[in-house]
Amino acid sequence: MQSHWNDAPHGDEPRDPASEAVARWSRRFAGSGPLRLARRIGIGVVGSAVLGVGVVMLVAPGPAFVVIPLGLGILALEFEWAQRWLVRVKQYARDALRKGERDDRSAS
Repeated sequence: MQSHWNDAPHGDEPRDPASEAVARWSRRFAGSGPLRLARRIGIGVVGSAVLGVGVVMLVAPGPAFVVIPLGLGILALEFEWAQRWLVRVKQYARDALRKGERDDRSAS
């Protein structure tokens, strides 16, 4: 089982500059001890807060379908369960876009 998001296979997709910057930052602070624990707690708190705001936006006005993946992306920096959920959310969004494109073509 993989222990860190950097260890996950990424396929043949090129990574964007933001992903590369996060990967460099992650490697720099990936050591053991108190710094690692502080990083893990910080990512957990910030990611959970963003994810929570996104969930609230499901019933309140706001871009929930943007904020929820953002929160999962933050949590996926450190937690494997969040990475799995983020992959599911991305696949769901891709499927919905493809279905929408097919519906648009058939309606024309």
